[in-house]
Amino acid sequence: MKSKKITNMKKRKTCEVIELEANRIAEDIVKKYKNVDVEYHLKTRYGMNEGAVGA
Repeated sequence: MKSKKITNMKKRKTCEVIELEANRIAEDIVKKYKNVDVEYHLKTRYGMNEGAVGA
């Protein structure tokens, strides 16, 4: 699944505003996929099946 949110950003008044908005979008994307990863591992018990040991 590709996200076009950053490439589709509109013009902003300053570079700082662009940077803040792009960083927020990127953080949201990273958070989303971290959650997807956690859900996958909980659902499949992948790490447990591969011998991973939790703390």
